[in-house]
Amino acid sequence: SGVLALAVVLLLELASLVQLGDRAPMALCLAGFWSRVAPLWAMSRFRYLRLDGSGTAAFHRQHGRPGWDALPALIVITGFAISISPLDLLIGAPVALLVAERLGRKLGGYTGDSYGAALVLTEAITLLLLAGLAGSS
Repeated sequence: SGVLALAVVLLLELASLVQLGDRAPMALCLAGFWSRVAPLWAMSRFRYLRLDGSGTAAFHRQHGRPGWDALPALIVITGFAISISPLDLLIGAPVALLVAERLGRKLGGYTGDSYGAALVLTEAITLLLLAGLAGSS
């Protein structure tokens, strides 16, 4: 199931990038940014599910600063914003929050694997939405 899911996600992302054409680099930056916001949101909202508190995700939860960790990337993305429509720039925000919320509520919290799932789902959905917008304009 995992290999099949990986293949589907990669094909969807590839199709999105083909549809985006010369806008693909911008879309990759935006999808990459918003996909990193999803786990940060999840860390600040949901408990960690591993009872022993071990794992790499536990370290990041303990030592990270979710609000500040995204700031450097936000500054870079804002620099790109001069040539990006506001809708393109912000389309990943609700995706990141909704994916993190939905997954966290469904699972009752997070582990490192589910943080990764939130990241990958947010990235794929953001690319699909950007490709859809590019196709409609």
